[in-house]
Amino acid sequence: MPLNEERERFRTLALVVDGVPLPNIEYLAEGTPCAEVGVGTPHVVPSGAARRYPTDSMLTEMTVEAYAALAVVDSKGSHKAHLGVMSRKPLQASPQLLSILQLFGVRLSAEMERQQSEQRFHDLFEFAPDAILMTNRDGIITLVNRQAEQMFGYTRVELVGQPVEILMPQVKAGSHVSLRQKYMETAMPRHMGGGRSNLQGLRKDGSVFPVDISLSPMQTDAGMMVAAAVRDISERVKAESMVQQSLREKETLLKEIHHRVKNNLQVISSLLAMRADTVEDATARALLIESQHRVRAMAMIHERLYQSDSLARVDFSDYVSQLATFLHRNYATSSLVRLLVDADEEVMLNIDTAIPAGLILNELVSNAFKHAFNDGQSHELSVLLKQTDAGVSLTVADDGPGLPASFETGKTESLGMELVETLTAQLKGRLTIASTAGASFRLDFTELLYVDRS
Repeated sequence: MPLNEERERFRTLALVVDGVPLPNIEYLAEGTPCAEVGVGTPHVVPSGAARRYPTDSMLTEMTVEAYAALAVVDSKGSHKAHLGVMSRKPLQASPQLLSILQLFGVRLSAEMERQQSEQRFHDLFEFAPDAILMTNRDGIITLVNRQAEQMFGYTRVELVGQPVEILMPQVKAGSHVSLRQKYMETAMPRHMGGGRSNLQGLRKDGSVFPVDISLSPMQTDAGMMVAAAVRDISERVKAESMVQQSLREKETLLKEIHHRVKNNLQVISSLLAMRADTVEDATARALLIESQHRVRAMAMIHERLYQSDSLARVDFSDYVSQLATFLHRNYATSSLVRLLVDADEEVMLNIDTAIPAGLILNELVSNAFKHAFNDGQSHELSVLLKQTDAGVSLTVADDGPGLPASFETGKTESLGMELVETLTAQLKGRLTIASTAGASFRLDFTELLYVDRS
């Protein structure tokens, strides 16, 4: 057969002289009959072969008189080998000789393809990066590859003929027998253990390690076999454990940060409250209280994040109820006002959305207590939070006298309304104001996407 595509060097696959097999040899094609063998037509030298190729020592030593050869091709038509016959007597290029060459050529081609196919399978099996074990219907190991030997510490002689449970921890081996028998009833390719990552292998030295196993049943001449591809996932499990540990540490750190921010904001809120108690000027005292409420509104966001299982999102439904109740308790007119809070459950917002939305709620509720309920009558304040198809809707409505006729969006001198309009723009939301039976403010917005601030 040729050793390169140029067919410059050849190696014999079988060399038989006078019925005696001889060792295979390699030789240069130049100066030999092999150099003249082409695809499609047999090459026949009926006589004088040794004289025709004087540099071919094999022909000379064996006193070859005649030579006949046929190119052997595979199913794709590629030139794979030569089938040659040497004779010490002259040969005639008869149809019988050519038919015999062609018949043996077809059989040789089929045999070479079979051997090459088996070699490819052997190489794929033997040099696979995963350990591969073949077991029969009874769970007896019939074949293993090199990686299986390295992974489990056994030689293949030690493994072949043993039950596959030898490679499992004792606590798992007992239950595996019944599971294996059940699997064989409807064998299909799948992950062992349903894809769970808690599977373990047992080495010869008794050490246990995490594995990932894929099963592939196949029908063979010896009956149903199952190929198990086993991968050692120790490094992956270790890496995942490190990631989880890192995440827990970062979660603890973030909780601590939110806790400290909340504490600092509460200190500021308390300082503002203490200062308001010492100020005699009513206007200044009101400004300090408003500032205290704004700080408190932000502190409550961080408090909820600190107490939440998720550090990324706030249960805004609960926050709305808590903030509205806090403001209701802290205004002098609240005893005459009935507070109604209607919030859809589990409206979850990230911190970038929750803080501006919470400040808007603080301003709208505070404005209602300051301006809508000063007539000494009983009133009602409604706070609604709804999850809509378009996003989130937050409504604050009172049954007071309504907005003054001179009120115009964007031209108010009230700090509270300026904050509401600025924060609405920050949320990319829409503020709808109505003043029919009292004042109504409706904020429609969607959750803001996270923006990298690095």
